[in-house]
Amino acid sequence: MLDSKADGTTLIEEEEEELHDLSVNMHSLVRAQNSINWQMSRMNWLKEGDANSKLFHGYMSSMRRHNAINVVSVDGVSVDGVQNIRAAVYQHFSSHFKSGREERP
Repeated sequence: MLDSKADGTTLIEEEEEELHDLSVNMHSLVRAQNSINWQMSRMNWLKEGDANSKLFHGYMSSMRRHNAINVVSVDGVSVDGVQNIRAAVYQHFSSHFKSGREERP
């Protein structure tokens, strides 16, 4: 009612305040309802379980293996092992990103 009245005329201060309070309360109730819906979905998921858990974890394990770096070739030599690969990558990028002593205008 206040919204339609505001379209036609200006509201008095008490009406503006009431409209603001109603708007704040409505947004608060919407957030509370969203929270309740999310909690109910989690409860449902816990109660019923997830039929795709095995498939999901298998897929994620496969992706982790696929994305792993096991061997790196540096100047034609294969480097393996976590520390050796880390050192090779660090050396490669540190040599590319050194600040040079160039004179700039």
